[in-house]
Amino acid sequence: MSITEVRDPNGAVIRYVAVSNDLTGIWREDEHVRHLAFHDALTDLPNRALLMERLNHQIALALRENRKLALLFLDLDGFKLVNDTLGHNVGDSVLKEVARRLLGLVRHTDTVARLGGDEFVIILDNPESRSEIENIAGRVVAAVNRPINFGPKFAQVGTSIGISVFRADGNTPSELIKSADTAMYSVKGAGKNHFRFFNIEMTAR
Repeated sequence: MSITEVRDPNGAVIRYVAVSNDLTGIWREDEHVRHLAFHDALTDLPNRALLMERLNHQIALALRENRKLALLFLDLDGFKLVNDTLGHNVGDSVLKEVARRLLGLVRHTDTVARLGGDEFVIILDNPESRSEIENIAGRVVAAVNRPINFGPKFAQVGTSIGISVFRADGNTPSELIKSADTAMYSVKGAGKNHFRFFNIEMTAR
């Protein structure tokens, strides 16, 4: 709102004129632009930039409050075959359905992000134990494996998951992602469609 004085010929203020502008549209446009900058256009999941921001925040919280933190790095198995045989439109629908299923398996304090292509990351906030992480990873594998129907056709993919744990496998976002990525490729080499925790021997190999 802007307020302007109106004076008479002698210079005395005789009234004020107030003009207000509704900035809701501008605010909404700014919010939309910010959302696009930090979210994947296809799945609407957090993108790499927002993932790194949240991971930094979660690490700071874990250090301050002695909380646990685990990172799951997912790569879809058989996704290229779906794209090549059923087309990219079906491939995009598969990615959106996988994103929806992953969101249904985590808590609101966890994060599901898409790095690009057929790679996803899940940040587990303060898991109780290694067993809980294994349980979630197993449920993720089972959920991704369920067929996805497209009318008379259906698509089916699997997932290989590498898991890293804060402090043991890295102290920074980059270290945790690299360790989980290494573990994921170890799963790929061992037959795919399963999960595996990182260990230092993987790096040695």
